[in-house]
Order: sequence, then structure tokens, then C-alpha cells
Amino acid sequence: GAYPISLAHPALPPTVDPLANIIVLEDSDLHQLQLSGLSSGTGESQDFQLRVFGSNTDVVTVLATHATSAPAATVDFTFADNQFGTSAVVIELMDGGYDNDLATLIDNQFFIEEFSFTIDEVNDVPVVDNTQYTLSENETLAPDLGNDLYHLVTDPDVNLLNFDIVTAPQFGLLELQLDG
Repeated sequence: GAYPISLAHPALPPTVDPLANIIVLEDSDLHQLQLSGLSSGTGESQDFQLRVFGSNTDVVTVLATHATSAPAATVDFTFADNQFGTSAVVIELMDGGYDNDLATLIDNQFFIEEFSFTIDEVNDVPVVDNTQYTLSENETLAPDLGNDLYHLVTDPDVNLLNFDIVTAPQFGLLELQLDG
């Protein structure tokens, strides 16, 4: 007798070479990741596309450059000024499935890879305005909110700085107030 034999396609998921977590320093230039090993699946030839998502856009934004079905792509990471932290980055590959149509999602295969992108904090140097207060004899200086010590120094890493008297005045008294 005759026996029916099915040669159904196994529908393997798309592939990408393994990815590692990335660590860069705050204030670094643009970082670019080269993706390789992109395919619609082992032994398959459907069209496929790549999408990339980042979880923490306050720290880093991601932009993928990939031509449909190309075996390689780039992902550009752009950092916000003076920001640090971690963002989960998700790489999603989708192939065209049995009908080789990326628009008909019902038969498409997906592959998702996640890794972390960490920006380590760098201790930025404070910026100091060169301001000098000159007093006449027996005069008291009481800066207002617009020209107190806190307005003379900016530090991208902290909101509030600590001040110390390194050398006491030769004559008179110098007191630092908690509010600058």
C-alpha cells in the first residue's frame, strides 16, 4: 500500500550572533554595535527584518540601521549629557513565515534577544565662577539668593555642594550659612 509522507517545513526562528552586555563611561561619544549572523533561520531564505528597543530613553536612545534580509546591521547608542544608568535593549528579528510576507504576522517567526547597556557615572569637575566680594571696613556682606555661593558653582553630578572655609580671614569673621 501507499503511505502519505509529509515534508512540512520546520519554521525555524530567525538568528543573530550572541550578544554581550555593554558598559561605557558617562560623557562617552556615540557607541555603535555591529550585529552579525542575522538570518531568517538556519537553512531558511524568507525575508526578515530587525527592530531594536531601549527601555530607558532618559539615559540612552537606540537607532538600528538594517536593510531587509541583510546579514548584518548596526545599532547606534546616543547618550544624554551627564546621565548614567542602565537600559535593557531588545533586538527583535521577524521573518516572513511560510508565505514570505512580513505583513502577514500569523505565520511569521520571531526571535528576541535582550542585553543591558550600562553607562557608568564619571565624577565631573565642578565649574566655578571667578567672583570676588570686596568689603569696606565694618561692612557686612549678606548675598541674596541670586548671588550666593551656590550660584557661583555648578556641578553636573550633584544639586547641592558643600563649602568649607579653608583659610580664615585675617581680620573679621566669616560664617557660612547652610542656605549659601
